[in-house]
Amino acid sequence: MKYELSRFLSRSVSVPTLVLAILAFQHHGVLAQVAPKIPEQAKKLYRFLGAWEGKGTLTMEGKTSPIRVKHVVSKVAKGWGIKMEETVESSDLGRYVSLSIGGYDAGEDMFHIYTVDNFGSVHDHKGKWTEENSFALVHEGMQEGKKFVETVPFTFTSPKEYHLKVLEDLDGQRQIEMDIVMKKK
Repeated sequence: MKYELSRFLSRSVSVPTLVLAILAFQHHGVLAQVAPKIPEQAKKLYRFLGAWEGKGTLTMEGKTSPIRVKHVVSKVAKGWGIKMEETVESSDLGRYVSLSIGGYDAGEDMFHIYTVDNFGSVHDHKGKWTEENSFALVHEGMQEGKKFVETVPFTFTSPKEYHLKVLEDLDGQRQIEMDIVMKKK
């Protein structure tokens, strides 16, 4: 059976109704709207794009051990945000896997990076570029009924290398500290 548009229109939608619907959408800017330009501030996250590998240390309960880290970062939402897939290999923590997605909120002049991991954590990190080559994120929440703060400063030492720290405090006491140098593949 051949589908005919005229048959559909005659049974489902009258032509005047269709014209009114199109005019209403145009009036509200749905059809006539041009996508806004991505702000330069948002494009600063593009520095993280690509595949990165790093080595560093994990200090937990007074013991320091080596870790290996991988980040794969790509654009999402036509360049309005980024997605980061992260893997950390540690003899103390085991294998940590997370997925982060984030972007720039012009209203707050702030970046939001949402992270979900295989340890059952969900974080909303907020941050800014503090200097031309330095970016810092902070998550504040509750863990075990106590205040939990995770601070993640990044410093680019070149376009192909950045230094990353992860500092986790529970009720004001340092629980975990990671110190990592990431290199672009």
